[in-house]
Amino acid sequence: FSPYFETCVNQLLPVISQEVPKEFRKFKGQAIEGLTIAGVCIGIENFRPFAEQIFKVLLLVQKEHLGDLDDPQRRYILSAWQRLAMLMEKEFASIMPEIMPELFNMASLTPSTGSGESGEDILKYLSETETGEKTTLSIESGEIEEKNIGIQMIAVFIDELKELYAPYVEKTSELFLSLLTFRYNTSIRSSIADSLPTMLSAIKECEQGIEGALPFAQKYIEALFSALKGEDDTTVMQHQVSGVKRCIDVMGEFLNEEQVNQMCNIFFDCISKSDHRKDINYKYNEENEQGDDEVDKQNRMFMEEENEIEDDLQLTLSEAFGALFKTCLLY
Repeated sequence: FSPYFETCVNQLLPVISQEVPKEFRKFKGQAIEGLTIAGVCIGIENFRPFAEQIFKVLLLVQKEHLGDLDDPQRRYILSAWQRLAMLMEKEFASIMPEIMPELFNMASLTPSTGSGESGEDILKYLSETETGEKTTLSIESGEIEEKNIGIQMIAVFIDELKELYAPYVEKTSELFLSLLTFRYNTSIRSSIADSLPTMLSAIKECEQGIEGALPFAQKYIEALFSALKGEDDTTVMQHQVSGVKRCIDVMGEFLNEEQVNQMCNIFFDCISKSDHRKDINYKYNEENEQGDDEVDKQNRMFMEEENEIEDDLQLTLSEAFGALFKTCLLY
């Protein structure tokens, strides 16, 4: 496609650079998507001559053309930045000072969770999950989705830029730790748990080795311990346990005896509670195995799926124990 990319740039950039009425914003977003996907397809060498003018127009859109949170251009341009970061890797660092303030604003956004006098308006944003004896509520809204996109994009930038992400380490750490127990949405808690080890790996490169990363590693582990003890969603727990395991993988032997004991106690407690939830699900299915109506069938299938998630959690816990065995044999 390389011979045709210049034509795409010449045709699409004038469209993208214009402010358009609300009804044409999705079209403009699709133009951004098409151009950046084509850029990824032709590879960095062929894209590089056009990078500066494309960046200039995308920054113009980001700073001057975006409307409210429902503006479809917002999602398209955020996806475009993520795409281009993965294409350009460390060369993308030059544009980061222009992008990061907006990303931090998105990821720091405090969503509106209030309701009207009747309380009915908030119901459309709630998703409810029952697991055994517990019920998990999660709020889904445009604001929260944008917050999650911002977090995931930051994680991509960290992973691609490594030591070049150094100027944003302190602010990102502060932000991530504040969101590890974000109570309104399970996806955000999972995203943060996944992102902390990626952040730690970058810090290790930024700070010239384990010694420089050690204070961050201690903060992250303690925060993950605390979050895991208070978590009631099995899928989020799995991400948090995986986060602990991956932090150990990054740092090696850095935990003291008290922390190892604390971790083991938390993990054993997680296994015990997971077994209890599985028993409840098994018991329900045994008591209702003769039920042949559609509701009974769906409930039994749901319980089986829940137990598969519990099995995944226990497998992740075993992998985390394995990481402890490798690095903390003295304890």
